[in-house]
Amino acid sequence: MQQRRTHQGDDDPWLAGSTVGLQSEIGISELHSARVVLGNVVTIVLELAAVGLAVAMSRPWGRRVPGWVVVVLAGGATGLLAPILLGPTLGSALQLAATGALRTDGTDDLSPWLFALVYGGFALLGVGLAKLAWHYVLDRWQRVLDGPPRPPAPWANVVGALALLPFAAATIHWGLFGPGESGPRGMEVMSQRTVLALAADPLRRR
Repeated sequence: MQQRRTHQGDDDPWLAGSTVGLQSEIGISELHSARVVLGNVVTIVLELAAVGLAVAMSRPWGRRVPGWVVVVLAGGATGLLAPILLGPTLGSALQLAATGALRTDGTDDLSPWLFALVYGGFALLGVGLAKLAWHYVLDRWQRVLDGPPRPPAPWANVVGALALLPFAAATIHWGLFGPGESGPRGMEVMSQRTVLALAADPLRRR
């Protein structure tokens, strides 16, 4: 059996230099690419922002944070984490029912436990932020919530729906038929494509 490559200086793919969870030469090479390294850096930045938001919502001084900061961060967290919370759970169940196996991508580059750990961590983060946000909003803006909300103007609904249409159509297409050459790489199997399909949910709510 051919021996798999492990830790070798400049060939380390993870930002911390680890090859844990990788099972093949292809997986090591892919996670060392500029695209994935940049994605990991962006993910770290977003994780730190989520941690900062969680701390602010759980401390008394967090009530003094400008409202627009909380709304922007919480809205971004909802858009990113809600599909991850629902998508892999539903997608994994569908994939197991259809194929009898759970694969993280089209090859054996990544260990299945890595998929569960990463997406499971994002799902728990989403649940935790949702619970904190619920209590934070009730505590800070209860008087605003007591009154009936003012509906947006019809033109705002139309503009918002049209702005979301290209993204929603693309994610639905990628979710149903696979990303192909135009979609996000590494999202070929059912358990991951379900995340793409659910990411189009904002259009459904319009």
